[in-house]
Amino acid sequence: MSSRVNDPRVAQQIGAVILLPLVAIVVVQTAGNFLLDINAYLIAAAVTTVIAIIGLRIGVIVFGRETILTRWK
Repeated sequence: MSSRVNDPRVAQQIGAVILLPLVAIVVVQTAGNFLLDINAYLIAAAVTTVIAIIGLRIGVIVFGRETILTRWK
């Protein structure tokens, strides 16, 4: 995120918005209100892996190292 925005606070806020659903699931799971079995964990791991791979591919395409180096002050 920090390579696409000009303000570090905006990058931090976008990162928090991305992580918020994952943190919410962990908190609810820890509280015991929402119990998952091994199959749900495996499905969640597979979905997370696919999303991470897609995000990495997009990040490699979007990340402009030369642009960052020339704009950095």
